[in-house]
Amino acid sequence: MADDGHEPDDGLADAIYWYTLALRLPREGISAAFPSEADCRARLAKVRWPDGPACARCGSLEVFEISTRAVLKCRSCKHQFSVTSGTDLRGSHIDLRLWFGAAERAIRYRKGGPKDFHIPATTLAAGLGVYNVAARRMKKIILADLAPGGPGLLREAVCLNDVRLPAGLVVGSPAHLSWLATRP
Repeated sequence: MADDGHEPDDGLADAIYWYTLALRLPREGISAAFPSEADCRARLAKVRWPDGPACARCGSLEVFEISTRAVLKCRSCKHQFSVTSGTDLRGSHIDLRLWFGAAERAIRYRKGGPKDFHIPATTLAAGLGVYNVAARRMKKIILADLAPGGPGLLREAVCLNDVRLPAGLVVGSPAHLSWLATRP
């Protein structure tokens, strides 16, 4: 039970969560913010390793990039790994630009609908130019990542902006949602 004696409204909290994610997206859009695969890879690396890349095997910070193959190599143990190694994106042959774009589409689509209203895989496939089977897999991974309590790697990679609430606005209230809904 909430402190005010009322049951919390899961639909309200859910709507606030998704509206907030949408406001955190770059205003110019993901494709403008991250125009190349290298830009996406750099952003994912920054989110994953804020203090610089660490070896996935031994934890060493003595890592260098093999740019011709988009992999990192540990100087200590010689292990090679990529920015997606050990994540839900590992082994994917889909460009990070498409993953970032799919996350943006999922957030923008979800923002306006009721709880459990998610982008159809066919819509995602058509928008990204991938097969439906790939879009279904992407959707499953993205929704798990974006969900409250999810890993959040893609969420933090694409959600760049901070949302500053006005003073006096009660977080989690209907007024909070109304304020979010009126933002561009």
